[in-house]
Amino acid sequence: MEITDIRHDWPEKAGFTLVRPTGIEIYTFLHFMNSVEIEINREKVTVRPGACIFYAPDEPQWFHSNSNLTHNWAHFALGFRAVSYTHLTLPT
Repeated sequence: MEITDIRHDWPEKAGFTLVRPTGIEIYTFLHFMNSVEIEINREKVTVRPGACIFYAPDEPQWFHSNSNLTHNWAHFALGFRAVSYTHLTLPT
């Protein structure tokens, strides 16, 4: 896993809306310190302070805060390595 961007206690002004209709090419993790309205499966819901959401690559992202917002967030990419099990002796 490679963390490409990360922010702690990141502030946004009241009325901030994040709109990414097609998401982004890497994973996103968000942790909200305030109540926000968030869209999940095309339905907008209000979540409590402390709520988290994890977005897969290219998944639509939308959230809105009426008040000043503080949140933690990270973008990261997963790297996979091929693993060879040919050196293992398995019971038969």
